[in-house]
Amino acid sequence: MRSLFGEDLKRRVREATEIVDLIRSYGVELKRAGRNWKGLCPFHQEKTPSFNVNPEGQYYKCFGCGKSGDVFSFVMAHERVEFPDALRMLAERANIRVEVDPAAVAQAKKDGDWKSYLYRLNRSAAAYYREQLQGGEGERARAYLKRRGISEEMWETFGLGYAPASGNGLVRRLQAQRAPVKALERAGLVGLREDGTPYDYFRDRLMFPICDQQGREIGFGGRVLEEGEPKYLNTRETILFSKGRSIYGLHLAREAIVEQRRAVLVEGYTDVIVSHQFGFRNVVAALGTAVTADHTRVLRRMADEVDVLLDSDAAGENAAERSLTVFFQEALPARVVRLPGAAKDPCDFLLAFGREKFAEALRERQELFDFKFARVARTHDLSKPDGIAKAAKELMDLVSLAPDPVRRAAFRREVAARLNLPEHELRFAQPVKVAVAQGEGGVEEVSQPEHSLAHAEREVLRWLFHQPAWILTTVGEVDLTGFAGVSERLIAKALLAAVDAGRLPPQAPDLTPDSHSLSGLVAREVLAGLEPEADLFAGKVLDEGDLERARAVCVALAEEGPKFARLKPEELFEMLLTALRRERLEHELSEAKRAVAAARARGDASELEAAERREQDLQMTLLRASKAWPRRPRRMAAT
Repeated sequence: MRSLFGEDLKRRVREATEIVDLIRSYGVELKRAGRNWKGLCPFHQEKTPSFNVNPEGQYYKCFGCGKSGDVFSFVMAHERVEFPDALRMLAERANIRVEVDPAAVAQAKKDGDWKSYLYRLNRSAAAYYREQLQGGEGERARAYLKRRGISEEMWETFGLGYAPASGNGLVRRLQAQRAPVKALERAGLVGLREDGTPYDYFRDRLMFPICDQQGREIGFGGRVLEEGEPKYLNTRETILFSKGRSIYGLHLAREAIVEQRRAVLVEGYTDVIVSHQFGFRNVVAALGTAVTADHTRVLRRMADEVDVLLDSDAAGENAAERSLTVFFQEALPARVVRLPGAAKDPCDFLLAFGREKFAEALRERQELFDFKFARVARTHDLSKPDGIAKAAKELMDLVSLAPDPVRRAAFRREVAARLNLPEHELRFAQPVKVAVAQGEGGVEEVSQPEHSLAHAEREVLRWLFHQPAWILTTVGEVDLTGFAGVSERLIAKALLAAVDAGRLPPQAPDLTPDSHSLSGLVAREVLAGLEPEADLFAGKVLDEGDLERARAVCVALAEEGPKFARLKPEELFEMLLTALRRERLEHELSEAKRAVAAARARGDASELEAAERREQDLQMTLLRASKAWPRRPRRMAAT
């Protein structure tokens, strides 16, 4: 997606913002520590300073919690905003006028016009469903709502409606307004028969409009009134609606969540509605029982903690455990709330026992780890060695998901204490991330290379960060644009863009040419180019997570120099290039073997012959090259 802001604006804002002054303006006390500045991390609690700021590279890194980035990353993390808002805030701080890219504005207007039309269609559909709820055909739906104890005030507040059983009422209404069938289908409001004629997607269902945070209808949930499957039916995925990102009732709960800094997450539509009816305005629901990382990221912007209150049956227990994994991965504090008694869900409980009992249940919250341990203790016999071993593995699998090394270490001590095991015997599961740099407060965490070729590519980049005088030589020897790792290719392309613009290699005669001073300057230019290069990355749809991982790798490369630093630069350069060439050939050979297997499975004789020839050629090339290469160096620590 093309950025609305020109690259010149981003660069001017970045260059006008001194990172030490910016971070100090947020109340972080920084003290000089050599070339860097150091202070207590603003993103986690600590007593010993582990938050480092590099003014030459214009980046920060905390060795305690692993957070790192540039001026934009800092504002995004501290203010809990997205990049466009961070850019505007920093531009205003630097008295720089914000201008947008006209071509991007034109495309955004085109996209926005289409989305606006789909919003209008959904709004018309919601109005139609509300009308039907009040009409003759809506009698059974009204009776159901009354049996559930939902007041008419809540019907109006949440925009409840009814989709008639006829299956063509909404189609006729919207086509009378000249809505194209294609648009109705794109909005998820209709389905198409084999002959192409449309029919209402929702039929004979109580309708719950699903809104975005601005209160605009983006989709619907429909509940059957009699027996039937599925019991609940949601709008199909559209450009407006995604089940994994949408949170029911958030537009009504947002103010209360921000005020209390706490959200209560329940399972169903009626659970949310009745909770609001009884005055619990910070209650929302994931659509279905599956909590996703996107849900937690939305809630984190408003809440400091989340209470997970799911149904008290087996499905609810299992859903709470699945939620546990996501909350651990996203490091969002969360607790489990259990409802006492026979009432299955919050709606039934509130109607049976009232507001005070519900408030009391919310106060009796259980930490997620305690909830998990209780589940494990019920599943495994902790009086026997096999049961203890299985429990330890299950608990450590969960603990290993925590991104903060301090929290992981604390939870491991807790597992050891509860199972009466030596802490050193407990192993973390295969990590998603690996530690790469030791500091006073712990370790920084950076995504592991995707494969051995990406590892070799990363080591070449590390060399260039610390020996930028070799950049032009390396460009003549290696195709950096063809790097296979996502983070590695993003960094390489940003580095090449800085070379083309004349900003690299750095010209810094006034600097002492030590490795870390130069690497900071390289990191500054690469960080500045990562976002525009992400827009140009071919063959993969990139998201903010890819950029965050690349930024973290960039900072780590600048902070830790190459191994074998005692070798002469020429020797180390040749060693790195040899490792890269070997890994690239082996990577191509692996791809060729997969192509052979695929052709054989398809039974394509000509394709199989070509694939086998390619495999044989690569094997011979690798064999000949291996004889000319020096001895394989010891593997360097992965970053």
